Amino acid sequence: MTYIIGVDGGGTKTSLKAFTLSGAFVRAAITASTNYNFVGTEHAVDNLISGIASLCLENDVLAIAFGDSSLDESGINEKTETFRMLLRQKLKGKTHIFIRSDAYMSLYGHTRGGEGVMMISGTGAMGLACDKTGAMHTVGGWGRLTGDEGSGYHIALSGIQAALQDYDGIGERTALTCLLPQCFGCNKMRDLINVFYGSPQTDIAAFAEVVAKEALLGDKVSQKILQRTSLYLADYTKQLIGRLYQANSQYENKTVGVYGSVLTKNKFIRCEYESLLRQLYPEIKVLVPSLDPEDAAAMYVRDTYLEAITR
Repeated sequence: MTYIIGVDGGGTKTSLKAFTLSGAFVRAAITASTNYNFVGTEHAVDNLISGIASLCLENDVLAIAFGDSSLDESGINEKTETFRMLLRQKLKGKTHIFIRSDAYMSLYGHTRGGEGVMMISGTGAMGLACDKTGAMHTVGGWGRLTGDEGSGYHIALSGIQAALQDYDGIGERTALTCLLPQCFGCNKMRDLINVFYGSPQTDIAAFAEVVAKEALLGDKVSQKILQRTSLYLADYTKQLIGRLYQANSQYENKTVGVYGSVLTKNKFIRCEYESLLRQLYPEIKVLVPSLDPEDAAAMYVRDTYLEAITR
């Protein structure tokens, strides 16, 4: 039996699924982050290799379709090529490696390569659209050093900043202040300095879940953070829809695909996001694609490259 592995790379975790060449699902696995911008190239490759090994497919992998959370869809960069080269070396076989952005793979699952819009918000946030000519349009995806507005990381960072400002007496009162040191295992607020600036770097994105919970419990500061997040995501999406109308005045796709925990699991943000979109586009429908990104990645390779790589 020969397999194609679809991979949804992420800043927090990576999901893998193995399929036969005909598209039948075989098994799935979860591994750690493969975002080499966060964890470094070698660590990212080792994590992916570990995930592939846990699928127990031996050496019969024809292709790996990798939805890369480190990659901007505007082009392949040097880090991506280094990642590909190191992965190929560690696989020690004839496995074909196909890499597109995780946003592209999610969009492919929504439109099967046709015209449409996809907005992703998990640890990071990025929007992608494909117009009728096949041209790609990208918004967001700038990464955490510039804020990564609309993402889980940005929610967490905003919550941390709000808690610290409250503690210092320069911000609004918020329930987040008491919860912040608890979340990171500290007895005192100023112990957080060693946590945030220690080595290895602390992943703060998990604090987004605390912010989301407190928003539902009525914390006004947390609610404002989620409202700002919804506004960023809606503005990104409006930009993409507008660009498709510019490319094709007869654009008729009335759906927007969404993926990532912020947009699929946070009911507060999802409701706000849809309401903001419909102020400008009343007929728009927001949908979670029927295919997971791992499934879409494998389908992308089957649709596009299978004939060439099985000759």
